[in-house]
Amino acid sequence: MEKAWKQGWRRVEIESDTKFIIHVVNGVYSVSSDIEVVVLDILHLLKYMKIKFQYTCRGSNNVAHTLARLDHGGTEATWPTSPPNWLCSALLHDYIR
Repeated sequence: MEKAWKQGWRRVEIESDTKFIIHVVNGVYSVSSDIEVVVLDILHLLKYMKIKFQYTCRGSNNVAHTLARLDHGGTEATWPTSPPNWLCSALLHDYIR
């Protein structure tokens, strides 16, 4: 979310295969003090951004897992027009599921 803010994106969709977290940020569940600070940061950003949080099953989250396995050596990567070819198969997999 911070990266989206820094990039100037004000409308963002975030998908997660962790249903509990989606319920927490959508206000369905309350949280313990362990993650309360993080949730408060998210809620603060929601005042300035339009963010949609939604659950997706793990089998339909191939793109996220592919990106998480990458090692960019600490650098950031964005693709403003189209995704790189190596990511297209994961996108197709998620779209079909």
